[in-house]
Amino acid sequence: MNTQIAVHWTNAKATAAARAFDFRPMIQGRMTQVHCRIVARYPAHEAASVCRGVFVSPSKRAGPFIARFAPAGSE
Repeated sequence: MNTQIAVHWTNAKATAAARAFDFRPMIQGRMTQVHCRIVARYPAHEAASVCRGVFVSPSKRAGPFIARFAPAGSE
């Protein structure tokens, strides 16, 4: 049973969650210039979003990305 308070996801909250996401230790790098929009809503205020931005990596040239992101957590 989940005891966390459900978050009502908005585009702004999904964007903030994506910007804070850390890929380490799997991938070195970070997302910048991220903008997300909610594309699906699920029970308990869970959501899915599509995010666009630039991925910056120390080993490769920065490049654009589009990703489906499932934000989770509490406010």
